[in-house]
Amino acid sequence: MPNKQVNDFAISKGDTLVLATKRGIVSFSNGEFFNQKLNDEYVHAVAFDANNELWCTTTKKYGKVAEKLKDHIPEETFYDIVLKKDSTLLFAGEFNIQEIKKDKVKTTRVFDLKARDLMNLGNKTIIATSYVLKEYDKGKVKAITELPETINTFLEISELSDTEFFAGTLDELVYIKLIDTSYTYKLYSRNKFPSIRDFNSLLVDENNLWVGSSSSLSKINIDYLINKDSIVVETYGRDIGFIKGEPGKAIAKINNTIYLGTSNGLLEFSPLKFNKSTIAPDLKLKEIALFSEKLNDSLYLNNNKITLPYNKNHLTFKLTAVSLTYPENIQYKYRLKGLRNSEWSSPIHNREVVYSYLPPGSYTFEFTADNGFGVWQETPKTYSFVIELPFWKTDWFKFLLSGSVLILGLSFVYFTQRRKKNDQKKYTMALLEAQEKERKRVSKELHDGVGQKLLLIKNSLTLNPTKTSDIVDSTIEDIRSISRNLHPVQLEKFGLTKAIENIVEDLNDLTTIFFSDEIDNIDNFFPKEKEIYLYRIIQECINNIIKHSNATAARIVAKKEGNKVTITIQDNGKGFNLDESLNKQKSFGLKSLQERVDFLKGKISFNTEENKGTIVTITSYK
Repeated sequence: MPNKQVNDFAISKGDTLVLATKRGIVSFSNGEFFNQKLNDEYVHAVAFDANNELWCTTTKKYGKVAEKLKDHIPEETFYDIVLKKDSTLLFAGEFNIQEIKKDKVKTTRVFDLKARDLMNLGNKTIIATSYVLKEYDKGKVKAITELPETINTFLEISELSDTEFFAGTLDELVYIKLIDTSYTYKLYSRNKFPSIRDFNSLLVDENNLWVGSSSSLSKINIDYLINKDSIVVETYGRDIGFIKGEPGKAIAKINNTIYLGTSNGLLEFSPLKFNKSTIAPDLKLKEIALFSEKLNDSLYLNNNKITLPYNKNHLTFKLTAVSLTYPENIQYKYRLKGLRNSEWSSPIHNREVVYSYLPPGSYTFEFTADNGFGVWQETPKTYSFVIELPFWKTDWFKFLLSGSVLILGLSFVYFTQRRKKNDQKKYTMALLEAQEKERKRVSKELHDGVGQKLLLIKNSLTLNPTKTSDIVDSTIEDIRSISRNLHPVQLEKFGLTKAIENIVEDLNDLTTIFFSDEIDNIDNFFPKEKEIYLYRIIQECINNIIKHSNATAARIVAKKEGNKVTITIQDNGKGFNLDESLNKQKSFGLKSLQERVDFLKGKISFNTEENKGTIVTITSYK
C-alpha cells in the first residue's frame, strides 16, 4: 500500500476493490495490492461512474483518474462522491455541490455545507455533515430538522432502502425513515452496545448492519433492532486480531468478505470462515462487597447460612467468566431469587451487579455467561444468603408488644372505671351533703323564723290582739322567701328574662355589692323544663360572688345571637386558683355548675386569677 490510512473504497464491476489513501490510489484483489496511482495526492474519495470509469477527489483536484485532474472550485475541497441512480456523479465539499452527467456540469452553492459523507435515498441524496444531516433534491438543500439538536457529529450513513437509512455518530446509532416529505427516527444509545465504542463505519448487508468502531467489528441484527427493539449483536475485537487502527467511512462487502479501511491499513474478514468456540466459560464469583468493603463470609456464618443484619443490605457482586477465545465479548446474565421480580437480566458486559437496600428475606444470587460467541454456561454460579428482619418486625417482638398493649389497655380500662366509680361516689356523697345542708337551712328558717313568729301570734292573741296582724304579715313574707328559694315563682309567672332581672334588683337591695346587668330577651330559647337549670347556674354564680369574692361590683350579661345564647357573670373580687379548686374534694359548687351546663348541652369556662377577679362564661346553642 502507498499509505496505511484508508479514506474510502470503490468497487469495480469486476469486484476489484479500489482504495483511496493518504498517498494516492491502489487496487486490491485476491490478497494483493496493485496499480498504484497519484502517489503524491491526498485522496479523499473514489467512485466508479456508469461506464465503470474511476473518479476521485483530492485535497486540490478532482476528476477522472485516467485523465488529468481538474482544479477544485476556488476555496473548495470535495470530500465525497456518489453515483446517483440516473448516472449522475455528485460531489460535495465545504460550500458546493457539483453534479456531472456526461459533459454537463451543474454547481450549487450552499453556505456552510461542510459535507463529509454522501448516500443515495431513492432520488434524493443525503449529506452527512459535522453537525447535521441534510437532504439534496432537485438543486435544493434543506436540513433534516426532525432529529434532535443533541444528535450531531455524524460520522457515517448507510442506505437500508429507498426510504430508510442508518446514521452513526460518536455516541448514537440512528434509524431514520422518510414518510412522504418528513422524517421519523429511532435513537439507540451507545450504552446499549457495550462492545461498540462509536459508529465510524456502517454497512447494510441484507438483514445485518456491520459497524466498524475503534474497538471492534460488529454485526447487528436489523430486524430485532428496528421491529423488536432488541439488541442481537456479534462482535469481533482486538484480542483476536481485529481493528488495529481507527476505522473511517470505508467499509464494503465483496463475495461474503467484509473490507474495512482503517488508519492502520485494510481489514479483510470472512465471517463464514471464522471458527467460533463452542466451549462454555468457567464461572467464578470474584468478590462480594458489603457497601464498599469486601464481605467476610465467616463473620456472618450462622448454621451454615450467610445471615446479614437488616442494615447490611447493600451488596455488589463482582463476576468473572474464564474464556480463552474471546474474553472481550463475554456477556453476563444474572438474577436474584427472592425479589419480586427475579427474571434473568438482559445480557450485559459489565462485570459488577449492585443491589441497594435489599429488604429482609432469603435470597439466592445466580449468574451465567457466554464465551464471547453466544455459547452460554448452562449451570449458573449461585450464592445464597439471608437478610434478617429488624427486631421490631420479628414475631416475638410483635407478640411482646401486643401483650404489653393489651395489658396497658386493660389496666387503663380498669383504673378508668375505678376512677369513675370513685368520682361518682364522691359526687353522690357531695349531693347528699348538699341536700342535707339545704334541709337544715329550711328547717332552721322554719324553726327560728316561722316557728317563733307563730308562737308570738299565739301569745299576741292573748296579750295584745292589735299586733297580731303585723306579725301574721311578717310570717307570710318569711314563708314566701323560703318558697322562692326552693322554687322561683317569678320564673313561672314572668319568664326567664324577668326572673334574672329580679335577681339583680333584689341583690342591690340586700347586699353592699353593686350589681349591673345587660339582659337580652332569652324567653323561649330553652325548653321550659331546662330554664330552671340556667336560673340555678346564675344563682349559684351570684352566691359564690357574695360568699367568696370580696367584690365591690359585679355584672351579669345575657346576649342572644341567632341560635346561640352567651351568659357572662363578672366580678372585681379576689379571684381564685381554678386548678386547685377543681382538685379539692369539696368543690361541689363548681362540679354542680358543670353538671347543670351539661344538661343544657352547653359549655362553661372560667377566666380567673388570684386578685384579678373572675369571669364565668356559659355558652349554649338552640
